[in-house]
Formats: sequence, C-alpha cells, structure tokens
Amino acid sequence: MLGTAGSGGGGGSGGGGTAGTAGSAGAGTAGSGGGSTTGASAGCGKQVLDEPSAYTTHPLTVPVDAEFQADYTNREYFTWLPENYDPNKAYPVIFYGAGCGASMAEDQPAQAVFDNEAILVFLLQVEGCFQAGSNGTANSPDIPYFDMALNEIEANYCVDQSRVFMSGYSSGAWFSVTLSCSHGDRLRGIAIAAGGQQPELPPCTGPVAALFFVSSGDDGNPIGGDTGSGVARDRLVAENGCDQTTEPWDERWPYCQKYTGCDENPVVFCDHGGGHSNGRPEGMATDGWWDFFMSLPPE
Repeated sequence: MLGTAGSGGGGGSGGGGTAGTAGSAGAGTAGSGGGSTTGASAGCGKQVLDEPSAYTTHPLTVPVDAEFQADYTNREYFTWLPENYDPNKAYPVIFYGAGCGASMAEDQPAQAVFDNEAILVFLLQVEGCFQAGSNGTANSPDIPYFDMALNEIEANYCVDQSRVFMSGYSSGAWFSVTLSCSHGDRLRGIAIAAGGQQPELPPCTGPVAALFFVSSGDDGNPIGGDTGSGVARDRLVAENGCDQTTEPWDERWPYCQKYTGCDENPVVFCDHGGGHSNGRPEGMATDGWWDFFMSLPPE
C-alpha cells in the first residue's frame, strides 16, 4: 500500500522565477469549448499490466527552467485504474492534487465514487506544497509536470480526451486553478476545495468549466484579494462568457450558485462559510465533483 495523502494547509509557496510559457499541449483534434482536445487517445487498445483498483507509480523526468532543475526534474505520479478496466473503452480521467504535506498516493477523496468509472491520477508535490500556489510563478515547474503526466496517460491508457478533469484541495486547488489557464485547451473542467489564483499566470488557452468550494471563513485561502478564489472565479466567468447573474446549483448544497449564460462551460461558486475544508465531510469532493464533471455537455 502507498502512503496516505496528507490533509495539507494553505496554498503552496514557491520560489522566484521569470515568466514563461506552459508546456506543449500534445496532439489532438481541436474542438469547441473547454477541453478542446477530443476523441479517444492513442493508448486505446494497448494492454496494461497495472493491478486494478490499486495505485501504480510512474517516474517522470520533467524539463524545467534552470532555477528549478535541482528539485523539480525527477517527479512521480500515480494512476488508479477501474476494477474491470477495458483497454478499448475511452474513460474520463480525473487528476487530483492534495494539500501541503501529502507524501504518497493512497486516498484520493473521490476514489470511492469514481474508481470504477474513471482513470484516477494522483499528483505529488515537491517540498511539501505545489510550486503553483499562492507564490507560484508563470513558469512553474508543476505545469510541465502535469503536461508530461497527461501526455503519458493519453499515450498508454484509453482516455476520452474530451473528459479530462483536474481537482484539488488547498495547495492542489491553487495548482488546479493555474492549470485552468495553462491547459484550457486540454481540460474540460476543474473542481477545487480551498484555493485561490497565483499572482503570475502562464498564457491562458481557453475556457474551462469550474466548481469552487471555498469559504469566506478560510483565512489562508481567502475569497477576496488579489489572489483569492474570487479572482479565479471572475476570470473564468469572463473567459467562459457567463452573465453576472446566478441561480441555485444543487439543493444538496444550497450555498452553491451557478452563473447563467454559460451552460457549455459553467462556473459554480460555493461559499460554504466554514473553515479550511477539503469538501469530503460535505460530500462535495465526492458526489459533488463527480456530478459536476459528468453534467458537462459533450463537445
């Protein structure tokens, strides 16, 4: 068994660096809306040796800028395949980034809900938190790390490229928001708990559906301010062509509001008013995220 993911604290702090661009997007067919890469991936039809319903470790050598090479070149990610994985069936992929302090992947929050319906991918931080955090840089080494992991997964597993999602808690939530900018052409949607938007972003590449589970009572991950989750919400509301009006999203979470006018790439904002929650006690990081992802219209 691999180690348990830590509960984590606030968004990760990162070292300095000059602005740069995100990693290459890889091959695919352009489509409309968020997650514009569509169709079955090149990995369809390939036999895999992974043990089902267990995490498999994958080492990565990531090309990063010089200031990050010592610590961020050698990385790992972890995959979890459905129990009856079919190499000829194109599956959704759900990435997850945990909060600060995670060690290895075992307990992805959505695992119990998703594990026979999707390929799960756990991403692991360096030095406690993702660099793509509250002090993250536009050339964050976490961006090419995600890009390489996604490229490998699409090359080796059968993936529905129009249903690639990123989710995260705390540090992983900040990372998810960064990827909603750098990988808007490959991500269909993100779902976060307790995060914000780093001060320097890479170039944004398209609209991405988003669900925010945040709190006005979470001092370390505020809604307001220059890097709060409100800034990320406002950016995606504008990029996705939403109106400024909202409507209730789901009666299970009455504090969640969905912006109107952007049903193809919706933005849902949930200020639950509590503390620094990963969304699990409220059922958000399991049923809520899954239902949101699966409700997104096909492209």
